[in-house]
Order: sequence, then structure tokens, then C-alpha cells
Amino acid sequence: MKTKKIISFSLYTIAIILIVINTIGIFMSLRNLEIYTENNTFFKNDITLTQEQLLEILDEKENSKQDFALKANDAINKGIAHYWLDEGIDKYNLRIPIFENYILFLSSYAYPVSFEKYQFIDYQKAIERGVGLCSQHSIILSEILEKNDIDSKIVGLSGHVVVMANIDKKKDLWWILDPDYGVTIKHNISQIEEKPEIITAYYSEKGYNDVEIEKLVNIYGSEGNIIHDGVLEYNNKNKYYFEKLSYVAIWVLPLILIFLAFRLRKRA
Repeated sequence: MKTKKIISFSLYTIAIILIVINTIGIFMSLRNLEIYTENNTFFKNDITLTQEQLLEILDEKENSKQDFALKANDAINKGIAHYWLDEGIDKYNLRIPIFENYILFLSSYAYPVSFEKYQFIDYQKAIERGVGLCSQHSIILSEILEKNDIDSKIVGLSGHVVVMANIDKKKDLWWILDPDYGVTIKHNISQIEEKPEIITAYYSEKGYNDVEIEKLVNIYGSEGNIIHDGVLEYNNKNKYYFEKLSYVAIWVLPLILIFLAFRLRKRA
């Protein structure tokens, strides 16, 4: 009898702690404002838009899909910093903090290879955090385009990730969007693979130097390029669903613990 009461009390306590953690998370932002003055981002002055400014731009409607794709690509480039260094694991919440999702937080210790520096599948969470690699930029852009009725694909290059957007369905016209670099290439991936140097003018116009552009030209070569049909196909499906379910589970688990505690107390 006494043992059941102790277990019941323990379950109640754990459930309350988890609910408090979740509640704190509702009011805590994933974005550390120090990212705006961080010197170790991949690009100089890498992030200039706040989360609110970025979302406001993305909510504005445009007359054409081309205009929206151009705007979204540029906004994500300015609103997400290219940063993924080990020293920022906790500073910039590359490890999902306990107040955000205690399941993903614990997973970072159980499976550090996959979760210690975690790339969000949920584009809204990724925008809130405001940091990521080219792949995180592309996940955000792909989801935003799909939300605005623009078919998109994620293209895994040899060392880089970009988005392919169908900006004219009738003409089956696709552009390559590089939100990490903030560059829009008005050609499809097949055209670029046949003649990679056609990207030079687009990156040069954005101010990138010849050395950087030469690296990108080599990256865009056809060897190793993989076209993924959206975010689900690009990500590991198990990881995709794990993230989705974890955000439900962090609330369901405390309720289950309360229910179990209640049953034990009644039997005690």
C-alpha cells in the first residue's frame, strides 16, 4: 500500500514537472538575439531580419508565383543565419532545449549523432530559431512555397542543398532557388547540370567572388545530384514522424502519468 502511494506521488510529481517545463516553453523563444552580432556565421552580416519581419514578408501576397519565389528566397536568406558550430550547440539552441521539447532534448544525449545538433523539419520552428545550414534554409523555403501553392523539390548537390520551384505550371517552368546564398537561378537543374557555368552571372550579381563561384560551379555538376520530392522525402521518414509525434507526446505523456498515478492511488 505504502509503495503504491510513493509511486503514485512520484508519477504526479514527474507529470507536474513536465507540464511546467512545457508551459515555460510556450513563452520562451528559440532565437538567441546574439545571433545578430555573431562573428562566426558563414557569411558576413548573415542575418538582418527579425523573426517577425521575416514572417511578415512571407505573409505578403504577390501578383505572380515568380515574384513570391524571388521574395521568399531573399527573405529566408536574410532571416536565417548560416551557423552550425559546436560552440553554439546550446547558445543558439542547435540542441533542442528542454523547455522546447524534452523528448528531443533527451534524444540529443541518447542519439547525439542525429540530435545533438538538430535540423528542424517544422519550418516554423526553424524560423523561430533562426540558424541552420543550407539544408535548413531549403527545408524552410520548400515548405513556404508549398504552402503558397508552388510545387517545389529539394535538390541535394555534392556539398550543398537548394530548392527547385515550379514557377509556371502551364509552361512547366522551374527555377533553382538558393536561400542560403540568396540567389535565384532562372534555369532548371538539368540545364545547369549540362552547363554549370551558367550560374556564374547569378552569383556574381549577388557579390560573390570568383573563388566562391568556381566552387559552386563544380558543386552544381551532375555527379551526385539528387532531387527529392519535398521535405518528407528529403528527410529520414522515421525522423520526420518522430519530430511530429514528439510535439504531441510531450503533452500526452504527463496526462498518462497522471492517469496512472490516479489509478494507483485508488488501489492503495
